Amino acid sequence: MSFVFRSIGNKHWYSDDQPDFKDWLADGELVADALKELRTTRGSLSVYRVDSEKRSFDRVVSAYACTRNSLNDIDYVLLPLEVIEASFDISATLGETADDEVNEMHLDIEHLSASKLLLLAHIFQDHHSSMVRIRKKLITSKIRISIERKHLDFSRINKALQSRFSEFVSR
Repeated sequence: MSFVFRSIGNKHWYSDDQPDFKDWLADGELVADALKELRTTRGSLSVYRVDSEKRSFDRVVSAYACTRNSLNDIDYVLLPLEVIEASFDISATLGETADDEVNEMHLDIEHLSASKLLLLAHIFQDHHSSMVRIRKKLITSKIRISIERKHLDFSRINKALQSRFSEFVSR
């Protein structure tokens, strides 16, 4: 069983450690802020496939992190691909990271209307316990390893991040 990786800010999702929501949020409802994490482009949501043994996970995280403007913690969820395939249209599309192999793992969840996006948000909420945070220090280490292994094309890493890995500039 493959998985779908999506970076998704944990603070926008209801959990027992966010008591502010308990007073007014009905069971089964989502905090509207959660939809911020599911920004679509032309009705599609970008995700990455991770193999069943999660061997590709570090590469996906490293490549994704290098598309951002700064190194920060990454909150993410891994959902079973079959959960997404059961309710949504998915197509393989080329990603836009500095790792060509990760780009081949890119998927779009397509044809998302507002009601389908809400259904997807509920699926993410149902898997809230699967949400995880990777700390900035570990992400930095994963990126360094990916650069050393030549998985990442340094010249295609976000320019704002390249200075964080200056030891690789001349290579």
